[in-house]
Amino acid sequence: MKLRNIANKCPRCKVNLEFCFCAALETVQTETAVDIIMHYKELALTSNSANLAPLSMPMARVHVRGLPDLDKRLDVSTIFRSGYTPLYLFPLEDSQPLSKDAILELKRPIQLILPDGSWRQARKVIDREKILKTIPCFSLRNMPPSQYKLRREHFADGMSTFEAMAHALSVIEGEEKTAPLFKNFTIMVEQNLKERGKIPWKKSTAGPPGLRR
Repeated sequence: MKLRNIANKCPRCKVNLEFCFCAALETVQTETAVDIIMHYKELALTSNSANLAPLSMPMARVHVRGLPDLDKRLDVSTIFRSGYTPLYLFPLEDSQPLSKDAILELKRPIQLILPDGSWRQARKVIDREKILKTIPCFSLRNMPPSQYKLRREHFADGMSTFEAMAHALSVIEGEEKTAPLFKNFTIMVEQNLKERGKIPWKKSTAGPPGLRR
């Protein structure tokens, strides 16, 4: 059962209004600022997880790169926040493991910057945006399996942008504070699967838990 009428789509969470989960999301206040560099082809995709970041956190922003219109192209240097220590999150060959000990060596507050898109699109960001090579690059190690069921992962330890962000914030700020982020992610995945007809549902259970009619 798939409802495709664009006019009935929620402009925030992107799914059909019948499955809208905006009101079920918990807001998470963090000291760490998050800036996600999204490939423009991800903008309209309901499976995009980066869109969930600003819906979950006041300190998260999404910046769109790669737009064909030269006047709208992103200048990555403008995303850096005054007074924050920036770090880039991506599993490059020479990236450092993100750990609590490594974080202790950084001046707070921290600005977490990460790319969003397909693996190929995300990998190109740091090569094309040379300024990102001037900041420390970290990667996640020994993470639990991804719960991202909206796309097929090409790597055994692959995960969505939102999951990577949430795991990184768990290291930086602690698991207790960031636990609601994983709950928000579960809701987003479930509602998208319902819209796609991948999960059996009835009209009374179209909305997320707590908002079902």
